Amino acid sequence: MRYKILTHQGHYTLYASSFQEALDQALHKNGIPPLEIQISKPFFEFLPKKHLVIFAHQMALMLKAKLPIDEALHQSIQYTQNQTLAYILFCILKELNNGLSLDQSFKAFNHIFGNFALSLIQTGARSGNLALCFELLANHYTQTQETTRQIQKALTYPLIILMCMIICGIFVFIVLIPQYIQIFSQHNAELPLYTQILLNLYAFFSHHGLFILLGIILLSGICIYQYKQRLWLYPFLQRCIFMIPIVKNLITTHQSYYYLLSLSLLTQAKLPIKEAMLYAQESITFLPIYEQLNQSYKALCLGKSLAMSLKCSNLFDPLLLHLLEVALKGSKLQEVLELCLCELQNTLKDRTQKLLSLLEPLLVIIMGAGILFLSLAILTPLQNLSQVF
Repeated sequence: MRYKILTHQGHYTLYASSFQEALDQALHKNGIPPLEIQISKPFFEFLPKKHLVIFAHQMALMLKAKLPIDEALHQSIQYTQNQTLAYILFCILKELNNGLSLDQSFKAFNHIFGNFALSLIQTGARSGNLALCFELLANHYTQTQETTRQIQKALTYPLIILMCMIICGIFVFIVLIPQYIQIFSQHNAELPLYTQILLNLYAFFSHHGLFILLGIILLSGICIYQYKQRLWLYPFLQRCIFMIPIVKNLITTHQSYYYLLSLSLLTQAKLPIKEAMLYAQESITFLPIYEQLNQSYKALCLGKSLAMSLKCSNLFDPLLLHLLEVALKGSKLQEVLELCLCELQNTLKDRTQKLLSLLEPLLVIIMGAGILFLSLAILTPLQNLSQVF
């Protein structure tokens, strides 16, 4: 772990496994205790989900053991091996000691923990049951991590095919086409249309390829930055993505699943249904879905039942809504929410597999079409030359 040591002469950085070791090194170097020991800010704020899972589990265990929240955070800092998490928790603990509330201290790192985490922490602070909220948060992170892992696993093969296509295309343009251009120019052969198209593409990319590549990289960087920071381009990008029908279905199922998951966890934390719906809605990051769920919240505020309110969003299956209506009458909301989550999880898996089952053959067809085009563009004029000579 990297620490920042503040002294009367200035500050410097050293590496140590704990605060105590950092203090010992500073004492050995300066002969007197430092003014303050801080955890250095990481070069990149990247935090894998597994560290969030471990942190949430640790906090739940320590809070169940009746440790004060500041002591639990301090222990989490001591035991984590991730520089980013240690720095974030150090900043949170510092803000907490300065008088801010727990949810306000976490709010500065909303992009790391997520809206749902802030909602749960705020709920736990209000209800006095932070241990349960951190346990639910750990379950949420675990399920999110598992879903992400499944999607990444399913996308591996299509991405390998795509990379092979790109590498083969680059090889053809850099190595093969210049040799064939030389052969064709030497014999002044009449070239078929597809060969002319190939040569014109080669000429175009030879002169402008670098600028096109830089433009694509710059545009991609801007879009990614805008999307992550949620700036002015963020809503436009989301609405563009939402216009693709099969992707729209997948996103709708995915966000609906996490909305009901949030609602289920918040009701477990004994939050009133109106507040639970509001906090669950705040955990949704996809703007078109958020706007539809906001209609449900407004309907609930007007006095409609939970099932009728969710119906206003046009996101949920009528059978799920009917089950929720029955559950409210029989006081079995939690059990029915879990059944709905299982159903949505299965639907999400099916739609993900459907998208991937379309993606793989589509990439193979594109690769086959490219190979056919190259074969016709290169072999046809060679065959004509062989007939001439």
